[in-house]
Amino acid sequence: MRVRGLLKALDPERFSKVVGLWPTRARRKGEEGAETALWALETPWLEAPDPRAALRTLLEPLKAKAPLLVVLVEQKAIRVGFSCTVEAAGAASLELDPDTLALLARLEAAVRLELRPSPVPDPPGRPLN
Repeated sequence: MRVRGLLKALDPERFSKVVGLWPTRARRKGEEGAETALWALETPWLEAPDPRAALRTLLEPLKAKAPLLVVLVEQKAIRVGFSCTVEAAGAASLELDPDTLALLARLEAAVRLELRPSPVPDPPGRPLN
């Protein structure tokens, strides 16, 4: 889940204090040449034994903060986006339950799902040297 600031005044540290959540990655506008501020809460998908559990872990804290986030979205202070990339042989699909979809809709979140097949192993054979 990522929250990108649309206002110059968005300060990731202040935003964290207001919503009571701390990001896994953040930057202010202008840092590293960024045109917008970034506040990201992420989970390493490939390290999760159960992708659905990882998704719940990522989104559960946001459910309690949804009313505040909705106000910030309505005021155009933030734009919320949900981005998920899956590259794993064991994770063939991703299921978003109705509650999760409703939360993303309330936050007017753009949803981006990118599903990639796991890399195909090289066929067995003898070394070239």
